[in-house]
Amino acid sequence: MNYDLWLGPAPKRPFNPNRFHGTWRWFFDYGTGDLGNDGVHRLDLAVWGLQTALKAAGSSPLGWPQRISALGGKYYFDDAQQWPDTLMVTYDFPQAQCLITYELRIWNPYPMHGEGEGAAVYGDQGYVVFGNHRWRAFDARGRLIRQQRRQDPTVQHVRNFLQAMRTRKPTTADLATVGHYSSMLCHLGNCAWRAKATLEFDPQQYRFRPEKANRFLTRPEYRRPWTLPEV
Repeated sequence: MNYDLWLGPAPKRPFNPNRFHGTWRWFFDYGTGDLGNDGVHRLDLAVWGLQTALKAAGSSPLGWPQRISALGGKYYFDDAQQWPDTLMVTYDFPQAQCLITYELRIWNPYPMHGEGEGAAVYGDQGYVVFGNHRWRAFDARGRLIRQQRRQDPTVQHVRNFLQAMRTRKPTTADLATVGHYSSMLCHLGNCAWRAKATLEFDPQQYRFRPEKANRFLTRPEYRRPWTLPEV
């Protein structure tokens, strides 16, 4: 493999298998930790469920979070990983009167609501739990009122992607409205954790308050010949 090309704009370092395939995501130079690895799928599911609930209730859409806070750190693994192995992120959506809370505990095998990983949407009359292979709805007393198993959606996503290529129509989970939003939530949470502050986010300018947190929106320096394009 071409190691220089693999590094791209990241700083030049001697080759280390612990910073390479499978583990690159744990380092600031290359990845976004487990929040950007597995968390993007959990947040995507949580946003989808919450947006659906808000629409059904005739409430304001979720929009962008106005405040983001994050606490956690390397509390379990004694290794070279830079990103936290334990993390709690809170996204505040006052315009929709909602909160999203993300919990990362990659060292902990215990399920929550009977799911090893997933998302839950809570309301005043009940809640819905989404897992990888099923969803379950509960009433206000915690009684199961409906459930349904689902197959791995990979095949449907691949078919939808190929169909989009043929028809030039957007995919069901398109990059602009779904992928970018869920990815940004991961970046916002990581920025809040690295800044050690509750951040106020301006979605029009893509800037934070306090100002010092904006340095985490990109890497400090792009290694030549790579550059960050201006959009």
